[in-house]
Amino acid sequence: MQGRKIRMLTETVQSFLNRGAAVNLQKLLSKSHVADVALVFRALTTDERIALFSVVHGADSRASLLEALDPRIQKELIRSIPQDDAARIVECMPHDDAADLLGHLDESLSNTLLERMHGADSIQVEGLLEYEPDTAGGIMATDFVALTEDTPASDAIDVLRTSTDVDMVFYLYVVNEFGHLVGVVSLRNLVTVPPSTKLKKIMESRVIRVRPDTDQEEVASLVARYNFLAIPVVDESNTLMGIVTVDDIIDVIQEEAQEDILRMAGAGDDLEATRRVGDRFFARLPWVLLTILGGIGSLLILESVAGLFYQNMLLVLFLPLLFMVSAVVGVQSATFVVQILSSGMLPHGSAKSLLMREWIVGTGIGLLTGVVSGLVAGMVGDWRVALLLGLAVALSISWSAILGAGLPLLMRAANQDPAIATGPFTKVIISLSALGIYCSFLSLLHVIAGS
Repeated sequence: MQGRKIRMLTETVQSFLNRGAAVNLQKLLSKSHVADVALVFRALTTDERIALFSVVHGADSRASLLEALDPRIQKELIRSIPQDDAARIVECMPHDDAADLLGHLDESLSNTLLERMHGADSIQVEGLLEYEPDTAGGIMATDFVALTEDTPASDAIDVLRTSTDVDMVFYLYVVNEFGHLVGVVSLRNLVTVPPSTKLKKIMESRVIRVRPDTDQEEVASLVARYNFLAIPVVDESNTLMGIVTVDDIIDVIQEEAQEDILRMAGAGDDLEATRRVGDRFFARLPWVLLTILGGIGSLLILESVAGLFYQNMLLVLFLPLLFMVSAVVGVQSATFVVQILSSGMLPHGSAKSLLMREWIVGTGIGLLTGVVSGLVAGMVGDWRVALLLGLAVALSISWSAILGAGLPLLMRAANQDPAIATGPFTKVIISLSALGIYCSFLSLLHVIAGS
């Protein structure tokens, strides 16, 4: 139902754009939710996006729309308008969203817009730009409500009523005379106590907090674990610097999930329907080249034992089964470990135990596959060959499970995204190693039997 609504809205917008019906577009946009309009922008060409953005009047309206758009589209639109207009729009955005936008622009354009913004806004945004975009500091909002411990509940409520510049107020933060975070009060507790009650009487002093350099995935994990609507960000001295709100966390979860899925397939890390074909091609090319190299490696391995296969073609017939089952088992183990790592469910020092469990599971699957392969081979060929073939298949699949589980752990140890270890990279490594073990095992047994 929602998809049909967006399609109809997109078709209507494109029709008005083709006719140059600016007034009709303005009326349509005023009646549409900004989130729906943002989806429409994804389906438009660059020229259509610029034309549609031009009919949106007012810096506030343009700022609200930009906040909902993807970074790639934001850059297109900001570059299409005069720099003074762009600076006014950025000023109207929340500081964290403004910093995100400027962080995606060329450094020269970003600096120019900062220079043209009003002093206070420019300083706030520039401070946020100092943090890496995928950290708590990079996504935190600097607009929050913080009061001292001795503030009565009635005064706190009055402050909240006048805090119109704060977008989302989920909690009231309590600080001491030095600005150090000492507690947090939920709005529910604030309005259900007598007006004269001081904040120190109702605050929760065991505050879960993060540092500015905390990775955004870890922040998202904490918010999900404790069901927070916001989490405070403090510096080394425990001074309250900002908050990360649940809307930013949802964006982080969606962004990380999107990147992980694309990396699992080796398709880059940017989901954009109108992305240039050349960009898509070069994003996928490295993994395709890796697969080609893996295929060449397979040819070399097979060439080295060609004589063995010529003597018994039955060994060749089971290669597709070996490749398929090894790849499936390896990717299953890799995916399981990646999910364990991303959920934070792996206790410290438990990597060896996790590897052992995956090896046991893989060995079980390998033995089952080996027995089935051996029985089928024995029915159509020599039972001695069938026994050797079954053992080779079991050993290869068992090793695939260890590789699949170990590669994500190695990726994490190297400060790389473990999700890469579920994509083409892992499939190529697993296929090559499985084939190498299969051929080496059969060759060794053939030599022993010959001697």
